[in-house]
Amino acid sequence: MSPSSLIFVAVVVIWASYLVVHVTRRREHLATARSVATGTDGSVYVLADLGGDSASSAIKSARDVALLKYDSAGKLAFSEMLGASDSASGFALAVSADGRVAVAGSAQGALSGTTAKGGADSFVTLFDSNGKELWTARRGATGADQVNAIAFAPDGSVIVAGQTESALAGQVALGGADGYVRGISASGGELFTRQFGSGGADAATALMVRDNGSGGIEIVTGGVENNRGVLRSFTYASNVDVSTGATRDIGYFYKGAINSIVADGSSLYVGGEIGADRLTVGASAVGAVAGQEGFVARLDTGLVSTALYRTTYIGSSHDDAVRSLAVVNGEVYAAGVTGGILAGQGTQGSKQSFLSRLGDDGAADWTRTFSSLGGAISLTGLAVDQTGGSVLDVLGLPRGTVAASDSGTLVNRSALRVGDELKIGIDGRRLTTIRVGERDTLATLTVQINRAIAGAGRAEIVKENGVERLKITPLTGKAVRVEAGREGRDAVAALGLIQGVIASNTETRGALKTYGLGLIAADLRLDSKTNIASAKAEISAAISIVRQAYEALLNPNAKELTDEEKRLQERR
Repeated sequence: MSPSSLIFVAVVVIWASYLVVHVTRRREHLATARSVATGTDGSVYVLADLGGDSASSAIKSARDVALLKYDSAGKLAFSEMLGASDSASGFALAVSADGRVAVAGSAQGALSGTTAKGGADSFVTLFDSNGKELWTARRGATGADQVNAIAFAPDGSVIVAGQTESALAGQVALGGADGYVRGISASGGELFTRQFGSGGADAATALMVRDNGSGGIEIVTGGVENNRGVLRSFTYASNVDVSTGATRDIGYFYKGAINSIVADGSSLYVGGEIGADRLTVGASAVGAVAGQEGFVARLDTGLVSTALYRTTYIGSSHDDAVRSLAVVNGEVYAAGVTGGILAGQGTQGSKQSFLSRLGDDGAADWTRTFSSLGGAISLTGLAVDQTGGSVLDVLGLPRGTVAASDSGTLVNRSALRVGDELKIGIDGRRLTTIRVGERDTLATLTVQINRAIAGAGRAEIVKENGVERLKITPLTGKAVRVEAGREGRDAVAALGLIQGVIASNTETRGALKTYGLGLIAADLRLDSKTNIASAKAEISAAISIVRQAYEALLNPNAKELTDEEKRLQERR
């Protein structure tokens, strides 16, 4: 593959990450693009964390995970949000040969019908190529845990690596935080789990998975364990469970990280960031410059010492890091961030991104840096479309089959999931429960809401700044009540609605009035004579307000009582 083709792929990665940020800023909320991957049809998938509502839909919680798919022409095909009830973060993304997409990270609160285990829990969610959720597997412990890396195995199963602050089911905590590797079947069931580490703070942050040529799966994890860079190998076969292989310490990684692992034949390439000259992997093909350096280390896949061992530092006089690696036709590509001038390119002291191709000797054949007029730019992932460009791309047309399905369904365009619900109706009457179905659109949901609030108002779809949303307008003197659905299945926030009463604000006689009792449970104490008297006064005042509300319901057209009339009424 030519350098110009790979530069285009790198630009796609950066452009996709920028697009997520740009879209969400229209509603003054930020997103962080965590990972990127390509499909066999040239499509580009981006995994992002949303810190608020996107431009097209609302999220249920303070933080959620979004999966965005762009076709080969760069047009958004769909955006799927997990719909976490509390908070979720996405850290890893993988696409299988048959088009399935796996995202993983950590979640708190209810998520896709799963139950919280304790603190933040590890999760994996599998989607088909059209963005339909197939299953969500959640595994957790009493402490916080998360998935940091994910890959598909040749048999369709999913392998993840991460970290945990307590013992996982069937495992033993070794002290501090531990790393772990886990296998999940193609249907979402757990295949195996192995927890590992030292007595300090440990984590598995990178992962390589491939066929071992003997009917099993070869797995290599990488991470920092008690300030040391550690690689671990495992082998899994369905008939013999998982076995632990070699372990290799590659240096002192204080404030460093292992970010990516790829394999090509018997060569294993590891990329990350480390202090200058701290790696203990053979001789240096390219020496360190200063400070925190990006690196690419070549080892043997068996983690044994061979002539393959070699270290390449990629750095400037400022902090640098290799974030992602790819091997294409035997050539190694490294992408990451630099804080200074790299290979004669860039601006000193300015955060930029880079893409380099390494030669057989470990030195860079060429390097390209990318900057942004909007400020610092940080590349978070590298993905390669090996099918290359086509005349369809020039014409702005996507490769692959044109989808005939309705992409406007609520579960495909928002954080909503099938079975999410809300309660709505006329205030003071029994409310109707409305549940989101697989084929429901904003239009079909609007019809259901109008049936539920008939006679009290009207629900309609309005368009603001090019975005459609639901709007409920009560009739004069009427009120519509909106209540949340079941815990973990609430659809109110995701629809952009607010729980409570929606009332007409028209200042006409008979218009709805709201009464507050002003009771605070913490103030109603009966542990002393003074507190008993205070509680009695609070309850009496609340009873008076209830009487006023009752009178207003019986005589909605009666004139407002004067203060003196109110005092006389209270004495009765």
